[in-house]
Amino acid sequence: MKSLILLFVVLVLVGTSCTSVEKKKAGLLKYFSELTLKKDHRVMSGQFIGWGQAASLKDVKTIYKNSGKWVGFLGADYHNLDYIRDHYVHKPISSELSVTNKNIIDYGVKFCFFSMHFNNPFTDSSAWDNRADLKILLQDEKIRTKLDQQMDSMSLGFEELQKNGIIIFLRPLHEMNGGWFWWGDKDSTDFIALWKYIYNYFTIRKNLKNIAWVYSPCLWPVKYLKWYPGDKYVDIVCVDAYTSIIHPYFDQAYKELSSLNKPLGIGEFGPCDASDWEGIKPCHFEFDKLIKEIREYYPDFIFFMTWDIHMSMAHPFHSKVKELLEDNWVINKEETEKLER
Repeated sequence: MKSLILLFVVLVLVGTSCTSVEKKKAGLLKYFSELTLKKDHRVMSGQFIGWGQAASLKDVKTIYKNSGKWVGFLGADYHNLDYIRDHYVHKPISSELSVTNKNIIDYGVKFCFFSMHFNNPFTDSSAWDNRADLKILLQDEKIRTKLDQQMDSMSLGFEELQKNGIIIFLRPLHEMNGGWFWWGDKDSTDFIALWKYIYNYFTIRKNLKNIAWVYSPCLWPVKYLKWYPGDKYVDIVCVDAYTSIIHPYFDQAYKELSSLNKPLGIGEFGPCDASDWEGIKPCHFEFDKLIKEIREYYPDFIFFMTWDIHMSMAHPFHSKVKELLEDNWVINKEETEKLER
């Protein structure tokens, strides 16, 4: 009898915890959806903090040192990444879950953005090996299991964040309208089936309640909504862009994505050549240009996430980060750390 009572208490506590997380997620999404109604403090600043075991608050601290501002939220990825001799090297997910999570938890903001650079389950190589046939992925148990194993590992990290009351804005299969990832530029029906499989894996099989779903194509001259999986499976939309020219390059993406009437942002931003990951070609960007042109041309954008290495706001290539973060349209940590308390 005592064991049954104990089981009942545990189930009640788990149910209460999940309900609390779901309420936090709903509250955050409502907050995001209302940002465009504000006169100021309506665009969140974000910074990607690195891959797997390399995740660090180093750039965020440098940005604070240079500007006096802590960015509003963080971005991360559990997948390790090495870039050697012009190609990306596959590495498995392992102990980096705790490294990444500690940085996120210590930062004190109750939400974060996650990328998912899934290793290629067809070739056992990195996400950038685009050899894949999505049509057979879900039917081939051996291949599907390799994908499942990656999601199992990620779930352990997501569960820890859920226990800490942190909402995850998850960008699965991002930049699907480009051809560089194994899931990119594939048949839209097969892609959407894979998206739904991932969605159900985390929300039903793993029973995670702290995930909001982000549809994230890249700034590329193809239709942005071709791979859209449907409103049920998407909470937020964004576009990834590596360019120093904001207007008019964003025009078509902004037009198509804003038609979905979802909170809209810039999921990855870098002002340098996207193919130059080793920073061989120096570039200089005045970061206040980003918020000036959002205000003038793209007022529905409510967040931006700058990428790492020489794309980062912390890199000495760039200037006017202080002016960007001090702009009255920008939301920094002093506001976001108060959310969901």
